[in-house]
Amino acid sequence: MIVEALKELGITNDFAVDADVETEEHYKRSFKDISGENRFIEWPEVKSKMDELQADYDAKQYQRDRKYPDLGEQFDLLFKDINEGTLDKTGGFYTAIKSVKEAHPKPSE
Repeated sequence: MIVEALKELGITNDFAVDADVETEEHYKRSFKDISGENRFIEWPEVKSKMDELQADYDAKQYQRDRKYPDLGEQFDLLFKDINEGTLDKTGGFYTAIKSVKEAHPKPSE
């Protein structure tokens, strides 16, 4: 998460940092500006961006849980529904998608 946070804060050139940084001391020890062109971003700003990115990641858990059938299977279900005249709420395509949506609903905002 720290690499993404630093990139979003403008560190775009070559740098190195431990991926498991959780404290200011660890961050200061591990951040290395390989290019010599990056400004050092203070820990409170980095930590705030990391927390923001984590909150966004957590809020989208339902998207990662919502696994639809692969596209090939979806097209096969659509073809079968068209061929059998069941291109409605009784068809295989609709019921397959609906079951995923019901199992992992989008949270209300």
